[in-house]
Amino acid sequence: MARKPKSHKGIICRNCDYPLNGEENFCPECGQKNDYRRINLWEVIVQFFNGFFAFDSLFFRTLIPLLLKPGKVSKDYIQGKRKRYMNPFQLFLHTSIVFFFVLGLINMIETYNNLAVASDDKEFSNAFGLDNDVSDDVDSFKRTYVIQLDSVFEQIKQNPEDSLIVIRKEDSIYNRLLMMGVNSVLPQLDSLEGNEGVAGLDISQMTSNAVKAGNAQKILDDYLEDHDYLVKENVNQGITINSSRIRFFQFQKYSKNYPDVKPLEALDSLKFRKTKYNIFLYQKGQEFNERFNRSEKGLSEFADEIYSQTSIAMFFLLPVLAFFFWLIYIRSPYSYSEHLIVLFHLQSVFFILLLLSYLLNFIFNVKFFKSLFVVGFFFYLYKTLRNFYQQGRFKTLVKLFLMSVVYFCIALFGFVAVSFLVFLF
Repeated sequence: MARKPKSHKGIICRNCDYPLNGEENFCPECGQKNDYRRINLWEVIVQFFNGFFAFDSLFFRTLIPLLLKPGKVSKDYIQGKRKRYMNPFQLFLHTSIVFFFVLGLINMIETYNNLAVASDDKEFSNAFGLDNDVSDDVDSFKRTYVIQLDSVFEQIKQNPEDSLIVIRKEDSIYNRLLMMGVNSVLPQLDSLEGNEGVAGLDISQMTSNAVKAGNAQKILDDYLEDHDYLVKENVNQGITINSSRIRFFQFQKYSKNYPDVKPLEALDSLKFRKTKYNIFLYQKGQEFNERFNRSEKGLSEFADEIYSQTSIAMFFLLPVLAFFFWLIYIRSPYSYSEHLIVLFHLQSVFFILLLLSYLLNFIFNVKFFKSLFVVGFFFYLYKTLRNFYQQGRFKTLVKLFLMSVVYFCIALFGFVAVSFLVFLF
């Protein structure tokens, strides 16, 4: 007598507790398979790949018509054909994640390549004995030049007629101060005669002199910028607060001149009250210097933080943009939510096209692709508006211009807000 196969079906759905009659293959309430067997590794693997390929198929079924037929996916989705396309918000989320991930990867590779080039340059310098000698020589030149500048400004401050020192790059005194540094390098060449002229200099001397002469203007600019506030404070001893400047920039400049001074000591020196707000503001001034004035690494890290928050910012700003869409197309039969669906699709295409331009620029090192992206996206935007809202060319172009202005303003506001929040927190 044949053995009756054991049934693995139950009378209650294990997912939602919906009552079953024991014959259903799937729960009519939630769709889960009616299977009471214990889960095994193979089933987990099969479910993973089924979900992966289902996502992959749905993504490309959405992406291809979205790119090739502007406005079609949005119109189909609003008309109820939703099972064949990916959810607009889900599509926006996935494309933004991929965009920022690949962009971060490109930046990381470019940073690595720049470090490799710098390392090769350093090895070349070390091979010729340039690195340490030139660096020490340039540092010595900077110290000597700064001492000369200190001496000049001490003499200027002793003149009672000079109540305030203001130097602009077009002033003759700026050129004289610059030539004072450059001329300190030239005598080294003039002292070599005959066969000991420029040809008599070894490569280390030539490199050192070139670097020193090239750095003279930077040293002078840094000196004038760093001592601008201090000179004014010393000359006008009764004035400790310049009312025309925001406290933050006073704190930032002071912390740049005295990076090792603690906030409480700095506030005491600057004659500010030691409130929590002033301490917080001074600490932010210190962070500003560390990120923007001292190293490219700090600026790069700050940019990465902004990039990481941009997709979140766009998610909150798109509903604002949808409100303007609703105002501009107020006579159209579409609701606010349906305008928002169009925007999710447009922003997804924006990320995809921008990512392609970055990849092509990275591979071929041609800036042309970024310009092509701008033209391509505006053409796509025009076709989407014309196909979806079914209006004439002139009306569509006018509304395209209006939406571009609004989008630019909102994007600028979002960038400033994200930058401020990243810096603040």
